[in-house]
Amino acid sequence: MGSFIAALRKANGLTQKDLAEKLSVSDKTVSRWERDEGMPDLSLIPVIAEIFDITADELLRGERKSATEPPAQGESIRTDKQLKRVLTASLSRYKNKSFIAVGLICSGLIAALIGNFAFLRGYIGFFSGSLFFLGGVIAQLVFTNTAFLSVSDEDFEDEAIGNHKRTLVLIAEKVIGLAFVLFAATLPLLLLLKDAYVGMGAKSFLSYGFLFGGGALILWSVSVYFVNHILLKNGVFILSDKAAAVYYRNYSFKRTCALILMGMLILTLAVHNTATGGWYAGNLAERTPFYDFESFKAFIEQDVPAAHDPYGVVLKPDSAMEYYDTDGNPLGEDEARTRTVRDPEGNVIGSYIARNESASVRFSFYDGKLQYPITVTTRDQILAAQQKIDHLNVVFTMIYVVEAAGVILFYFTRRA
Repeated sequence: MGSFIAALRKANGLTQKDLAEKLSVSDKTVSRWERDEGMPDLSLIPVIAEIFDITADELLRGERKSATEPPAQGESIRTDKQLKRVLTASLSRYKNKSFIAVGLICSGLIAALIGNFAFLRGYIGFFSGSLFFLGGVIAQLVFTNTAFLSVSDEDFEDEAIGNHKRTLVLIAEKVIGLAFVLFAATLPLLLLLKDAYVGMGAKSFLSYGFLFGGGALILWSVSVYFVNHILLKNGVFILSDKAAAVYYRNYSFKRTCALILMGMLILTLAVHNTATGGWYAGNLAERTPFYDFESFKAFIEQDVPAAHDPYGVVLKPDSAMEYYDTDGNPLGEDEARTRTVRDPEGNVIGSYIARNESASVRFSFYDGKLQYPITVTTRDQILAAQQKIDHLNVVFTMIYVVEAAGVILFYFTRRA
């Protein structure tokens, strides 16, 4: 049998490694068979016979039957069971290899987290993670191409080989989609950091990572929707008449559901933007009104230092501040903090010393005159508004998820 397998392999232009991959064994195992140091497992006999287009009896005998010798009862050159076994073995190998690509991709996320949180270098985290993502995608593409070439279109019916290739592509799309989503989730480390020598906080990273990753998931889903349709039209997938009818019906229904979901998300996004004041705390913060200049002046001249800004950055204490005029001459603190209010024509309306560092002032003029009330927004009011925005973001995120889940559930319960 060993020399017969070797002769068949060479006649079909296969290497020992090629045959080993088709059988999910090592090339060393094939080498042992051909040296008659071992025999294939009985379960592999029909698979090997199918690969070389011979009968299992011929393989066991180690020679082909003569043209005049009738086939044994119940014997056939090619059986559906053998074909199914070959496709199943190919798919099993492909799935096992895909786990390698998934491992590389998940390692990319871990590398990004380590670079950002352990070394406080967001850029290092992003680029090191990207290398793993790219490696996972390349590996998956190589595995997919190998799986395509491991089975021949000539050996199988169009529908069988079409379904097999479709399964391979769907798995590849899921793995590559995972890489795309995780890559997008780490993009804030590159786009939102102004300094290469800093890291992003856990709260910000999770918030923006979820936002970027969710957007990438939607974009990838839409892309796959069109790619699969193009592959089917170009004959990469070949479906039976019944399967094709179901596919095109679901294709149209999926497009309708996608448009409905898009409309719902856009409407919710508009409401979200309005409710949060454009995601800017200054637009949502309450303001303290003053209806005369003297009361405003008394409030703004209170000595209230700004110990922290809304983002938690510690500022210098007043004692550490030094003041200079435009010519570089030192100034006293009150002189440096004095602000003069003028109308549009340049006439002085009044002046005040801005000792209250936690407050920001808004003046408005109409027809050349100062309009009351003068509004002041304190840092505490800004922080309260920011907390409100954070709570609204959580609520609207849940709404987005519920809308998407509802439409997806509707599709899967109503599809053909």
